[in-house]
Amino acid sequence: MKKTLTVNCGSVLLLSDREHILDQYDTITFNCGGVAVSDAIYAELMKKNTMFNCGSTSILPAPKNPVRVEGRLQVEEGDSFEGMTPVCDEAVLAPECVAAVEKMEGLMVLGTLYYHQDIPLGVISGIRARNRVPYEGGSKLIFEDVTLDDAGAWQAGGRYFVTRSLFAMDGDVLRALRERDVKFRCQRLYIDEALYETHADLFTRNEELRLIPEGHAVAREAAPLLDLYVTHGEKIYLMDDLTIAKRDAKYLDKFISLIVKGEVKLPIECVGDARKKIKADAIRVFEGEYLQIDSFRTLGHDFFEAAKAQGQEYAIEVDGALILGDDVTAEDVRIITYFAVDGAALAPSATHAHLSQVGGEVDGVLLGGLSELRQMYASMPPEAQAGLAAMIPGQFRTLLGLEAGDADSTQINCGSYMLI
Repeated sequence: MKKTLTVNCGSVLLLSDREHILDQYDTITFNCGGVAVSDAIYAELMKKNTMFNCGSTSILPAPKNPVRVEGRLQVEEGDSFEGMTPVCDEAVLAPECVAAVEKMEGLMVLGTLYYHQDIPLGVISGIRARNRVPYEGGSKLIFEDVTLDDAGAWQAGGRYFVTRSLFAMDGDVLRALRERDVKFRCQRLYIDEALYETHADLFTRNEELRLIPEGHAVAREAAPLLDLYVTHGEKIYLMDDLTIAKRDAKYLDKFISLIVKGEVKLPIECVGDARKKIKADAIRVFEGEYLQIDSFRTLGHDFFEAAKAQGQEYAIEVDGALILGDDVTAEDVRIITYFAVDGAALAPSATHAHLSQVGGEVDGVLLGGLSELRQMYASMPPEAQAGLAAMIPGQFRTLLGLEAGDADSTQINCGSYMLI
């Protein structure tokens, strides 16, 4: 039987295949956000049955002697990767690093390259990086979110480059920092709009400026409405998507203002109050109870029968894996008012017509029911079986009785996959 490989990852980087891992497969499918592949490996992949289902695909010249460096690479005087091509997530080039860089075969940065502004552009131009950001002499780089809540934590006269987010919501702290002549540069600045008018000169450069309306507390992560109110008060700036459960709708009257930098999902019962109190990048209204599937769940006829008896409806979003049982009918799923799949779902074919009409996108995988897929697989020739097996997410393979094919079909499910 022909061997298949399915790679389900956020990102894939294929620079070399020294162990000949890819050679053993006849069919390879990439289901990824982005793939970067060397020209040599790409040529070999084109000799196979290879499919790229990706947001972006980049073909790169093959680097010489690539070596993986986990995390952030700090290149200073005396560092030695002579004759090698380091591959890292982030890199920082100190001003005295020029000789060390020139001894490298190359440098590949998957994320951002931070380089001292005095380094010659000729050195920088030969480095492959997704983003290039210069930094000023005398600046201390900080690679995490920072909240300005203690002026004494910063050296008088200090210059700082916060490469993530900087939160400045305390006027007393900002006044003390001004007296200590501390300056900041940051990727994203979150600051009370009234304070920014007075203290803008503390922040020498901001790639993104987010002005927070006066009196609003900043919440970085979503939570149930009552928890948000208890923790942050009645005026909130939320840096996350928010889902309001039907049972929590009553707590919306506790808020004066709720600004959401993301999407708000809310029950139709909330629409009146939401118009008065919520500002969001996007708002999605659902009918019934919102049901989010994050892990693995099976819903059978009994679930839908009980819900129907109680007059309950559901808006369902699948981020994990969902099986609608073989006993689920087209009539059962009429209580579903919204159905979206970012993960994987199996549902009897008879239910698909309704599920496709209630709104919601299928960016993941939606296949037929368990019995249907078993029958389809059994009736196929071996070559077609391999193709179907490659489409079926790993969560369902055992249930479908495909364990015997595991030696010939391999799935890789992870955040990122690299061959270097």
